[in-house]
Amino acid sequence: MKTKTKVAIFVPIATAVIASLIGIIPSIIKDDKNTETESSPREISEKSNVEVAKVHFNGSGWMHGFHTGKGYIITLTTDNLTQGKTFPISWISINKPSSMTVVVEKKGSLAPSATLLRIQENNWSKYTLKTRVSTSLNEGDKVIRYISDSDSTPGTIKDVGIDTKIGKGKVRKALITSSILGPGDAGAPVLDENGKVVGMAVASILLKKKSISVPIERIKADFPHAF
Repeated sequence: MKTKTKVAIFVPIATAVIASLIGIIPSIIKDDKNTETESSPREISEKSNVEVAKVHFNGSGWMHGFHTGKGYIITLTTDNLTQGKTFPISWISINKPSSMTVVVEKKGSLAPSATLLRIQENNWSKYTLKTRVSTSLNEGDKVIRYISDSDSTPGTIKDVGIDTKIGKGKVRKALITSSILGPGDAGAPVLDENGKVVGMAVASILLKKKSISVPIERIKADFPHAF
């Protein structure tokens, strides 16, 4: 955990003059009223119970998705995901069998950017996914785009509940963050500082240095049985 402690130190005038000449004063004279404690991406991920997987498109690429804890994967809606079609997945963030199979069950309506995949096998982990309603977040709150402990990007909340256009589509009530997505990151969960899933990463607006996510509450409203 990174802890920045600012401590007020008083030094004699002569010492202060000498210290200022060698650049010590800026590093030692601080104000202890603004002590901050920041959680690292690793510490945030350790608080979370989300399981992340790659969904493979039969040689035509892949994207990410996350397990709801009830045998379903949430991922990004694409033209490849036609209802009833099956795809292999591989787990990333947990020690699981290298591959499982999912079938496309339903595309979202409240969250049309999200699609629900059902795991065909029975050896998945059952748990209650830790989530948080995105509207409880405030501008400046810290989040991370999470795939694994070694693959996560920290960011901050810019806005909440904004209808946002993406190409020809739109993400309603979107969660807007600083830029936290790179190529292939779509479908990954976005976590708050306590490791709770607040949304699913969708896209980035590079020129504005912002990323867009679907709020988790809209996904849960579309697929309540999956949670």
